[in-house]
Amino acid sequence: MNLEIKNLNMRYGEEMALNELELSIKGDKAVAVIGPSGGGKSTLLRIIAGIENPTSGFVSVNGAPIDYEEKKLREYRKRIGMVFQAYNLFPHWTALKNITVPLIKVYGMHKDEADNAAITMLKHFGLMEHAGKLPAQLSGGQQQRISIARAMVRKPEILILDEPTSALDPQLTKEVLDMILALKEEGTNILMATHEMAFAKRASDRLVFIESGKVGGEGGPIEFFNLGMSKRLDEFLSHVFE
Repeated sequence: MNLEIKNLNMRYGEEMALNELELSIKGDKAVAVIGPSGGGKSTLLRIIAGIENPTSGFVSVNGAPIDYEEKKLREYRKRIGMVFQAYNLFPHWTALKNITVPLIKVYGMHKDEADNAAITMLKHFGLMEHAGKLPAQLSGGQQQRISIARAMVRKPEILILDEPTSALDPQLTKEVLDMILALKEEGTNILMATHEMAFAKRASDRLVFIESGKVGGEGGPIEFFNLGMSKRLDEFLSHVFE
């Protein structure tokens, strides 16, 4: 993936969630964004996904600047897959219907085509046995894997994951992380905010540390986890691994 971000600001009232943020990613397949809570990770991902409009600044994805005019944003969002912390499955629809309805309503697919695409994706990830279940009948890990399958069925340019395991226990976390790792090995472009440092080190081509709305350090996994990149990153990693 290629991302170019310049002078990016996001203000909520008096709070600056992002403050003149600069970031350039060229050719990396999997990028992990880490940092303390409230540092700006989720805001950055939502802006890149076209879900929030920045106060000011420039964002380009794979060579095309994002135009934050709503009509153009609707088209841009079709190129991006976004998975949130809270799954965002419709509770009154089955797992299969949670995937097919957006394909029909948003992307204009015929029902048979949508059903075939959804079934293919569920089979690919070993989720077909859950196709007829409602979200309440699924574990948190299963719900999150359905959410990822829903995002991937459109073959997005980039899959954006915002803390996908934050609400899961260790066993369910492993299920989701294994799925993400499989996607990376299949060549999917992945941009994720995560607190799973060991996984980020294993699965990422590049890591980006964000604090106070700015990039405080970035690099490949080997250099990133060797202390000395920046004092605040050293402090953050020392706290995480203590």
